[in-house]
Amino acid sequence: MAENQQTELWRLRRVMAVTGLSRASVYAKEQRGEFVKRIKIGRSSCWISNEVLAWVQDRIAESRGAR
Repeated sequence: MAENQQTELWRLRRVMAVTGLSRASVYAKEQRGEFVKRIKIGRSSCWISNEVLAWVQDRIAESRGAR
C-alpha cells in the first residue's frame, strides 16, 4: 500500500452505502467468501476501507469485461 493512502475502518452503514448491498447481502456474501471479511474491534464489526474499495473496483472491472 502506498504511504499516502489512508486506511479507515468502516461500519456496516458505510459499507452498504459504498457497495449498494443490503445488510443481508453483505453478510451472506462474506459467509460465501464473495466479499471481504470484517474485523472485530471489541464488540463492533468493521471493514477495512481499502479492501471494500478494491472489491468495488473488481466488480466494475468484471462488468466491463476486463477479467
